[in-house]
Amino acid sequence: MLGVAKEMEVSTACENALEAYDIGSYNRIIEVARDYSISYFTYMRLCPKLMEETNLDLFKKFVKGMKGT
Repeated sequence: MLGVAKEMEVSTACENALEAYDIGSYNRIIEVARDYSISYFTYMRLCPKLMEETNLDLFKKFVKGMKGT
């Protein structure tokens, strides 16, 4: 579906269905967002685990990376 939306130049919004707290998951989300010209992304799963210092630092980097897509 994402490929068709990109081909038709339709704005696309996505969200994460699973928990993501690691750099590999974040990089994959950014990669897909760039490849398919995702216009909007909702990060689900705001929870205490995300607020742990290490996870929060990675999340901040992820958000900055998404701004460049």
